[in-house]
Amino acid sequence: MVWRIAFLFFSLPTLLFAQIPGWQVTLTPIPQELRADGEEPEFAPGSLLRVNVASRNICLLPEKTQVRIRAAAGTDWRDVTNTGERDFYPCPSNLSVVLPRELPLGPALLELRVDGNELLAPLTVVASRFGILSSEMGLLTRPFTGGSIVRVTGTGLGVAAREEIHAELDGQPLEFVEARYHAGRDELAFRLPASITADGCYAPVALRIAGRWTMTVPVAVSRSGGGACAHPLKLTEPQMAAIDAGRSAALARLTFSASPRGGLFLAEFFFAGEEALRQTAFSPHEEGCRVEPPRPERLFPVSLDAGVVALRMPDGETVPAPYFGPLPRGEYVMEGSGGRDVLPFRVEMKLPSPPVFARGGQRLPGGEVLIEWDPAGYVEGDMVVVSLSSGSSPYSCKARARNGSMRMPGALFPFPSTLVNVAIDRRKDTPLLFPFVLRNGASFWGVLDYSVSSYQTLRIASGGGQ
Repeated sequence: MVWRIAFLFFSLPTLLFAQIPGWQVTLTPIPQELRADGEEPEFAPGSLLRVNVASRNICLLPEKTQVRIRAAAGTDWRDVTNTGERDFYPCPSNLSVVLPRELPLGPALLELRVDGNELLAPLTVVASRFGILSSEMGLLTRPFTGGSIVRVTGTGLGVAAREEIHAELDGQPLEFVEARYHAGRDELAFRLPASITADGCYAPVALRIAGRWTMTVPVAVSRSGGGACAHPLKLTEPQMAAIDAGRSAALARLTFSASPRGGLFLAEFFFAGEEALRQTAFSPHEEGCRVEPPRPERLFPVSLDAGVVALRMPDGETVPAPYFGPLPRGEYVMEGSGGRDVLPFRVEMKLPSPPVFARGGQRLPGGEVLIEWDPAGYVEGDMVVVSLSSGSSPYSCKARARNGSMRMPGALFPFPSTLVNVAIDRRKDTPLLFPFVLRNGASFWGVLDYSVSSYQTLRIASGGGQ
């Protein structure tokens, strides 16, 4: 028997619901970066998306599930390709599908037929909504050079025109070469300029498709054209060769996190592979204003024993790590007693405080809001981060603290006063480093990292300069 069910539809950021008691159908974009961006849920023709059903009575077995789509205006139903991907449970609650490439733009309905029932969920088909799935990073010991071809794979290119496809390497435009499509995945190829300005193992590449920026992805590049890239964690070429071969390097992190809710100091020593090193030294959002990409799952490499790590506070008090409590601005000293794996060490660091926007924000003639602060006392690599919610998603603007100013979209400030979170973070590709030595004599570099934040009411005044 086929059940025809009336649904109550809800619209939430990147989620679509079709609900009745005990049933819930959810459509989500597959690229991580599109999952919580505060915009209305939209999908481009040819996109990958995931269908989830919250019900103990429905099993989305690919061989027993049919998915169709049609324009809400009443066009013919079209079959939706099932990729066969599902979760590992015997009764899977989700599956991945590919929307047809020839879909009219506008409102549409997705139909899910399973276990003799029909479930409907609304969606909107838009010209393009691209998100990155993967990219070529290159080897640390054989990085990309001028003229190299870099490939990025994503989904949701849709019907974007060639002139709407744009890419930058750390702000330097790249030449678009070609786009290939297969089973919901769009592979875009770009050529690096003959003379590139970026250098390093994690140079940021970002794409702008139909006016919408993606998150940044890392690419290993070399301006000189020979040898290994310049690693921000000071790995030697033999150490980078080991990483390229799938092995690990020793890594340490001394991390301060201070906010109005309290403070935390952690001392961590471990063996780290390529992914952990990249997470430590590359951020998917550096300067500019973007929706914050989702945080990657934290990697847990093999721990190293460094003994007891003590933290001496600015007032002279010494406490063992981990430490939970106030972390005021000032000079800190970290000392490790040494352990089974790591020799004794000593590190000094000055913890800054967030800037104060004494003049508030100035709304410029073009609509942007200019905020300024005193750049004195900040060091290279310090970033000012201003965060607030856009819709239901975190949105932030970042600028180098030494710049002393930042421009933010005026649409974020519809009221004269807005509560924002202001932080000083470390720029990941410009880390503060300290040396440490393993018991076997091998030398590596650790990272001093901090994030110090506070809440401020930003008052917006009209006028201002250019």
